[in-house]
Amino acid sequence: MSRPAYFWIPVIALAFCLFISPEGPAANKGVFIGTAKYKEWAPLPDTRFDAIDMRNTLVQAGALTAENASLQISRNTKQDILRAVASAGAAMGPDDTLFIYNASHGDDDGLIVASDADISPADLAAALRQSGCGRVILINDSCYSAAFELEVPGKKVTQLNATAKYREAQGSTALLPDTGHYNGAFTKHLLAGLQSG
Repeated sequence: MSRPAYFWIPVIALAFCLFISPEGPAANKGVFIGTAKYKEWAPLPDTRFDAIDMRNTLVQAGALTAENASLQISRNTKQDILRAVASAGAAMGPDDTLFIYNASHGDDDGLIVASDADISPADLAAALRQSGCGRVILINDSCYSAAFELEVPGKKVTQLNATAKYREAQGSTALLPDTGHYNGAFTKHLLAGLQSG
């Protein structure tokens, strides 16, 4: 499958950031979020596949251990997500990487939509402030994701977004052979790049 040159930039950046921890994969942690059910938005049942597949791919690649890669799928409240992020980052050191993957709705203000409320960059930064990690990688597979601009003082933040600031994400269009489930277009290509690397 041919991919445009710009596709490889985030894949290479992600691979580089994940594999440079001097402590190895045991020092990295990840929170993989796939919000499927919402109070006021249409359901996105396939986001669970995105979160599960991204987690499994990074564990199989040796970037994270299974024990350090938590899944938050189905009905994720704002508090559930922020608590999972804060908990994952609690016992990390300055050379460690915290990986956050989000597949959910996003609103046109660039906010991540949890099942019950929106999450702003300030909300996520507050959950990360007490983390000991030195690096945060956020992959945000939601509409208007580039408008979600995460900054956390004292931490290097790498952010990969599914869309430009003013654009909706493409839906679940990629049926994976032999699995019977779908991935969103952005996650499908990112997984393919990571798996073939």
